[in-house]
Amino acid sequence: MADEQTAHDISIVEVLGKFEQDFATFFRAVENGEFAFWIGSGISRKAPDLEDLLRKAAEFLREKALTEGGQGKFSTALREFLEIAECEADLLDDCIQDPYSQWPDQEAITKRLRNKYSEILDLRIPDEDSDYILWDAIEIREAFDNPPAPAIEHLCIAALVLEGVVRDIASANWDTFIEQAVEKLSSGAPNVLQVVVDPNQLRTGHGRTRLLKFHGCIGHATDEPDTFRKYLTGSTTQITEWFNTPLFAAVRNEIVGIATNQKALVMGLSIQDQNLHQTFSTAKQANPWPWPCEPNAPGYVFCQESLTPGQRAVLRLVYRDSYDANSAGINASAHLRAWPEQVLIALLLQLIFDKLDYLMSEWITSIGKADFAIELNASWKECRNYIASLATDDRQAFFDQAQMTWPRLLAMYRRGAVPHSAGAYEAVSATSFSQLAGDELARESQLGKLALSLCLVNYGRAEGLWTLSPAQSDEIESGSFTVNGTWAGAEPRPVFIIKSITEAILLEKDGAFEGQGAIVVHADNLWPQLRPDGGSARSPRSSPGRNATVRTTHISLEALLDKCDNLQNLNTEFVAEASI
Repeated sequence: MADEQTAHDISIVEVLGKFEQDFATFFRAVENGEFAFWIGSGISRKAPDLEDLLRKAAEFLREKALTEGGQGKFSTALREFLEIAECEADLLDDCIQDPYSQWPDQEAITKRLRNKYSEILDLRIPDEDSDYILWDAIEIREAFDNPPAPAIEHLCIAALVLEGVVRDIASANWDTFIEQAVEKLSSGAPNVLQVVVDPNQLRTGHGRTRLLKFHGCIGHATDEPDTFRKYLTGSTTQITEWFNTPLFAAVRNEIVGIATNQKALVMGLSIQDQNLHQTFSTAKQANPWPWPCEPNAPGYVFCQESLTPGQRAVLRLVYRDSYDANSAGINASAHLRAWPEQVLIALLLQLIFDKLDYLMSEWITSIGKADFAIELNASWKECRNYIASLATDDRQAFFDQAQMTWPRLLAMYRRGAVPHSAGAYEAVSATSFSQLAGDELARESQLGKLALSLCLVNYGRAEGLWTLSPAQSDEIESGSFTVNGTWAGAEPRPVFIIKSITEAILLEKDGAFEGQGAIVVHADNLWPQLRPDGGSARSPRSSPGRNATVRTTHISLEALLDKCDNLQNLNTEFVAEASI
């Protein structure tokens, strides 16, 4: 459609809308663990810039050529370099004395080489290793040294791994951003990610997710060059021979198996390389993807502004004879017009909300309130849309804030404490959505009560009674988040949502309720028995410059449900008791 949002400006809310319409089967398949992730350089924008690496190679060869007077093996290699860049034959003679950065056409030369980098890596220097350009001229280890922090895409992938919906990741990238992200979000927990570069790593203990780096890994190559240097694949010759090279056979078989048996979500990967075409072609011979695919999800989904020639070639390969007569439908089913950043945020957000919605509905039904379910589903969707609406132009700021608020909310609810490790992720469950019914830990977590509490808090916000904002500090008395009445002079108040009396006592002991006017939502009804006056054992502590005139408010979700027969009554009672 002409008025459809582009991949650049589509919002998270709009991506969520796609998950409810044209890409509904796709999303359901992702949350059930049916999709493998295929990753390329497009999601690693913080990796060393390709043009900078090409400039470094050019300058290295120029300096070497200069020392041999323009007549020697390095001079020959530099002339081949410039020939690949479609330069005039006499350019080297005119410019060899000047640094490459000062050549009059160096920017144009470098840009022309951007899509020919594999040919540059294929330049051979007599009496040197075949990867001399990569290893010595470019100094690839130094280029990847001290990597920046993972981007939103990598952190979302790591969170989806921890939520149990990603079995396999096939990555063409050398960088270690996904590994860094999993390390950070899991607080270094063992056996989460099984990284595979060398075939011997296939024989190690399985992780929750496998990351198969089929073009090698710069981290491993730097740490153990004797073992892993040979797996760095980037030159034209390496890519062409990859599918038939014995060195790659074991990992290649695993990659073909993933392409055969799991649907593919492709992010940042143009699939222009011949070895990937051979991989997908081989996979379709064993078990071709059907068309039409309904009621199942399509076999391939690409997150792009428009499909690349390589991606369309893959669709022709895998759908075989069905493609010619159905190319428009197949292309549309495979083209999710949004960049991976928006797609991954939306996937994670929708997965969290779906899991909590399931747990909330199951719990509500178990206590004889099944008639609440439909209304609650709509209310819960409003919560989701509100959160998604916060991810506007500055998605990095949104994600950074969510990365602090969500773990804080869950840690206080589950354990009555602030998160043990800054930046660690709190998963709803380690199982996919389809496995929740058999996940006793998830079903006994009482997270459905947390979801209902959030619905009630969001109702007041939607009605204009109060606003919501993050916790005002990292201190425990700042709660999970902050609520502020919309009336003149209203003070911000910390909100705590707590699973049981056990967590409430732990928080009270640590002074959590000593701040100004805390609002404590108890999932159970035991607090009044412990504190008949409704207060806390310790007196509220006023902040500097304030009088502690607002006492802590304790609300029992269980008690509210006992006296309310519909959601509107429940909302009204909650607003009255909160007294914000």
